[in-house]
Amino acid sequence: MNKSNPIVGIDIGTTKIAVCVGEVREGIINVTSLVKTINSGMRKGEIIDLDDTVSAISSVLQLAEQECQAVISNAFVGIGGAHISTLVSRGTIAISKPNEEITQVDIDRVIETSRVIALPANKEIIHVIPKYFIIDGQEETKDPIGLTGVRLEVESLIIAGSPNSIRNLTRSVSRAGITLDSLLFSPLATGHALLDKKQKETGVVLVDLGGGTTSIAIYEEKDMIHSAIIPLGSINITNDIARGLKTSLENAEQIKIKYGTADIAKIKTTEKIYMNKFDPDDESVYGRKFLSEIIEARVKEIFEIIVKELRNIDKDGLLPAGIVFTGGGANLDGIVKLAKHELQLPAQIGKPNLEISGSVNNLDDPDYSTALGLMLDGYDQLGNGGFSFSLSKGNITDILSTIKGWLQKFLP
Repeated sequence: MNKSNPIVGIDIGTTKIAVCVGEVREGIINVTSLVKTINSGMRKGEIIDLDDTVSAISSVLQLAEQECQAVISNAFVGIGGAHISTLVSRGTIAISKPNEEITQVDIDRVIETSRVIALPANKEIIHVIPKYFIIDGQEETKDPIGLTGVRLEVESLIIAGSPNSIRNLTRSVSRAGITLDSLLFSPLATGHALLDKKQKETGVVLVDLGGGTTSIAIYEEKDMIHSAIIPLGSINITNDIARGLKTSLENAEQIKIKYGTADIAKIKTTEKIYMNKFDPDDESVYGRKFLSEIIEARVKEIFEIIVKELRNIDKDGLLPAGIVFTGGGANLDGIVKLAKHELQLPAQIGKPNLEISGSVNNLDDPDYSTALGLMLDGYDQLGNGGFSFSLSKGNITDILSTIKGWLQKFLP
């Protein structure tokens, strides 16, 4: 087995764990593995069974090692879940050498002061993201380095989480035999993979429809300006179907995948679901439109919460790049059409911003978006410069050209 050091992203979600493995060869990133497995050790993004989660991580890493033919010992890991919260903080300093050029030392100092904020005992800071800087009370600026002044202020977005949830996540990774390179807020990683410079600049909301939660990340003027975790996800849709059709969760999930849609208008009244296809002892028959009504009701509820979040920051209807969906729930038929109607914004399913030649397996699957973003963020953190991008599958290598677009994602 190849003993090289691959770059690995691990997305540990409520219902699945996904892994993306990349390897740098002569300035080219080869995606050598994209694999996932079921996770039953979490609820709403938080670990409730450490052993089950460790087992799932170990299992998916074994699959990844077999596919990429490399030993995995380190990884960049995503964190999300209902315990995450965001808030805005400000920091102010006197510039080190008044009326001389502002340096990176000044930037680091003022960002550090924005960390000094009263947090509840059950919260711990994960990230501090500077939104903008102000010099001597003048206009906002994204990059004050080289400018002159006496007083420097920053407004930062603080991302915080439960200390216990953070420790449980890092412990599960460690017990699976992996050294944690870095812990990254999952929506940030997903944004790396799916959003281009123009979308982030003009304004966009990234919606990750996960199993137990739905995360939203709002970008404007290149940076994330707001994020929220909604404690509803695809599992809730499955639960609703199980109750409505009086069947098991396993059958409900199969029915959702085979017959589910959020687009009621496309369903004919004559379309039926015969339950004995899923349970020989169940002779019930339901209209497919009834199933669609169940699904639509829950999806609309999630959309209503998204609208409230947008209104809270005065961005309802004011994001020209619209909505980008990802996560397993993004595979639900009709979700884009319903979103356009309910949210009154452009909507699309997110795909990696790549110019692709050849056949690429799984790269466009929304289930892998966060793992891909974590791997790319790892590449960035390791200090690599410009690169080309390719995807390897067994003995077949498909070259992905990224001359335009990718570098901008990783610039501050």
